[in-house]
Amino acid sequence: MAPQPSAARYCGGVVSEITETCNLAVLKKGALVYLDRVEARGRCGCISRRVATRCPALLRQRQAVVAHLAAPERQRLLGLMPLQRFTERTITDRAVLESELDRIVNVGYAVDNEEYVLGVACVAVPVRNRHGDVIASIAVQGATARLPLMRAIEFVPQLRAAAAQIGATFG
Repeated sequence: MAPQPSAARYCGGVVSEITETCNLAVLKKGALVYLDRVEARGRCGCISRRVATRCPALLRQRQAVVAHLAAPERQRLLGLMPLQRFTERTITDRAVLESELDRIVNVGYAVDNEEYVLGVACVAVPVRNRHGDVIASIAVQGATARLPLMRAIEFVPQLRAAAAQIGATFG
């Protein structure tokens, strides 16, 4: 799936509003592949990087997609996901991870409360195509000194709006 030309515009819009980094990514063969990443540059602007980088360790953004897969595919990918501990907050128990995926589906967003990197919080929402299938995720992340998790969660409506606009560009 190639990046859509409008993706950077929507990620950039999120960044201009909240001045934190925004990512758009898809799940490919169990790994997260960035389609676009717009990094905040203070309050003065941002840079967009179109990349096709595999990043299997971005926990919540990947889980925002995996949580919405059909049960057989979800179970298959869960079996393949390494449960490596990155911080003391990383989920390393499969049953807890499955419960977390159910929570993600129920609330409609995923959070990373310093599970991958201490001092960094992330909130991700699924991107659905016109048929309602989850095809990607869009996330905001930042240093917890500037963006504590509860503040990041406040940006879920902006992420959902951007996800809806991006999803409308996919068939």
